[in-house]
Amino acid sequence: MNEADIKGRQRSRKGDLWLKGEKKVIGFYGAFRVVWFELRFHFLNFLIVTVLLAGFYFLMGMIASVVNPINGLLFGAYYGFMLLAPLIMYKSTYPVILALGGTRKQFVYAAISVLIIAVLLAMMILNLLYQLYLFFNHLGIISTELLHLGMLLNSQHALAYFWIDILYGLCLIGIGLVATSIWHRFGVLKMLVGATVCILMIITWLAVGDGSSVFSYVMNEHFAFAHILAGVGLLCIFGFYLLMRNSPIERVSHGDQKEFA
Repeated sequence: MNEADIKGRQRSRKGDLWLKGEKKVIGFYGAFRVVWFELRFHFLNFLIVTVLLAGFYFLMGMIASVVNPINGLLFGAYYGFMLLAPLIMYKSTYPVILALGGTRKQFVYAAISVLIIAVLLAMMILNLLYQLYLFFNHLGIISTELLHLGMLLNSQHALAYFWIDILYGLCLIGIGLVATSIWHRFGVLKMLVGATVCILMIITWLAVGDGSSVFSYVMNEHFAFAHILAGVGLLCIFGFYLLMRNSPIERVSHGDQKEFA
């Protein structure tokens, strides 16, 4: 029996095992593709919303006079997407990856990689639209002024604006990831109790402490504040990794305790 016949029988045996219900083991690339193909659909939906909103502001800017310019807010859709994307991704891809023989660590690595790429793409699109609006505004074609968190900086450089969006994007996906992992690992009730305690602590601190100093720091040292938020986001991403790498295969329901695999 030659080598070609041996390889042919091996391929045939693998096919028979697959037909009998054996799981097909996928690696990181397979998990990445599952997450990417699912998330890109929602990414495109939010892109359509952002482009339509940009077109609306453009038309209103052409109609409105320069004396009464219109202030537009364009980053809201994609910022919301960054916060909700981890939950969307988890519900759609986590069981699929496990069903295909993937591991929880592969899901975690794929999820973090895809979300970081999504942040970069989304912020590139937002800042490209913002720079186009500045260009048309300087030409006098439109009177619309898009609001940007980079306006709180001393610098007006395009890269500074882009970097600020990246920092906020990391913070948002980090919060979304750790919230999703807590929801999966501990259930809805414990997650809501923890979130309520955190919110009450923040409100109490702002009420009892000097909230004006915090506001002053945010306004005057916005670049440093954005880096602090990004650091919090990175810590949340690491927390997502710790919570999900050996998490229960099924989400914990109210009062349930799932077995670890």
